[in-house]
Amino acid sequence: MEKSIYDFSFQEILPLDASFLKERTFIWILHANKIPPHIGFSIDGLYFSLKSNGKDEEVPVNKVLEVLKKSKIQSVFVEIEDCITKSDVATIFDFLQSASSEMTCLFPLKKLWDVPENVIKIADLLRFLERNKKLRKVFGLHLEKDFEGIPYYTMEQIKSRIEFLNHVKGKKHLPESR
Repeated sequence: MEKSIYDFSFQEILPLDASFLKERTFIWILHANKIPPHIGFSIDGLYFSLKSNGKDEEVPVNKVLEVLKKSKIQSVFVEIEDCITKSDVATIFDFLQSASSEMTCLFPLKKLWDVPENVIKIADLLRFLERNKKLRKVFGLHLEKDFEGIPYYTMEQIKSRIEFLNHVKGKKHLPESR
C-alpha cells in the first residue's frame, strides 16, 4: 500500500488469535486498506454487520473468518472493553434493514455506545472509544507489512461506495463485496 495519510493509526497490531473472537468483543474492520473499509462487530462469538444488501446477524465468527482467510481480505480486529451484551446488539439490529447513505455500516456501532453526532467514520469512533478508555488490543489478518492504520476518506466516498453496491445487488457474500 502506498504511503498515505492515515485517519487513524494503530500503535501495535498483533497477529490474530482466532480463539479470542469467540470470547471477546470486537469491532471488525474489513478491507482495512480500502476506502472506505467495511465495519462489523462481534460479541460472544457471533458476528453482526449492516450491509448494502441486508445484514448479518448472529453469524458464527468462524464462518466469517473462513471467508476472510479464503479471500485474503486485509482485516483489523479491535478489541473493545465494554459492558454491552449480545442482547443489546440484537435489539439494535432488529430494527435495521440494510445500509444506506444515511445509515452506514457504522450506524449500529454508534447506537451501541450512544456516540456524538460528529462521529461519522470508523476513525472517529475509534478516537471516541480511545478517549473513553474502551480500546484494548488490536489484531490483524492478511495486512501488508507497511499497514499502519485506516486511510483517510470522506463521507462522500462512503455514500458513493454504498450507491455502487446498491447497483450490484444480489451479491450475498460475507463480508461486504469488493
